[in-house]
Amino acid sequence: MGKIVKNILQYVFWGAVAVALVYFCLRSIDWKQFSEALRLCRWEYVILSMVLGTAVFWIRGDRWRMLLLPFDPATSSLTTFNAYNICMAVNLALPRAGEVAKLGYVVKHSAIGPDGKRLLSFDKALGTLLIERVWDAFVTLDYVDGAQQVFLNGENVTGELRTEAVGNMASASSVYPAVRTKLVELQRKLAESRPVVMDGRD
Repeated sequence: MGKIVKNILQYVFWGAVAVALVYFCLRSIDWKQFSEALRLCRWEYVILSMVLGTAVFWIRGDRWRMLLLPFDPATSSLTTFNAYNICMAVNLALPRAGEVAKLGYVVKHSAIGPDGKRLLSFDKALGTLLIERVWDAFVTLDYVDGAQQVFLNGENVTGELRTEAVGNMASASSVYPAVRTKLVELQRKLAESRPVVMDGRD
């Protein structure tokens, strides 16, 4: 199959997918009510929300890109930005399926290595996505009655950190530079507020 024909078929296929997604998103809309809402809306707020929404997608995409760079240094901000937009569109039709589509997109656009394979595999991309979700959690270190405590979203999880399951995951997750960077940041903030002794490779 010629390259031109292959490209045409890809555009037709993904165009059909786009049409299907738009249909699923708009199939239950009352267009008369929609038109009236457009007439009454404050367009300055609409434009502002679109600009801010685009900026949020770009920032989140660029944050994810930092995790992908160790595997594929050629990963662009535009690739991760597009991946987030695809994720949101697919989620409108099939909730949570957008995460899979997002991973597939960045893997598909990953650079080819010397061995002819893509530098970024699906499992590596999934690992970075899980770490990126950890960043969304609000983690703090503090002292209570003279003992260091770890809080996750306001809940004291210090006791959970000593379990065997968490210990096993520590070795698996510490290989990612972004995890180590985040932990060093938390430890430095703790050291700025009170005297503390820490040990470890970082």
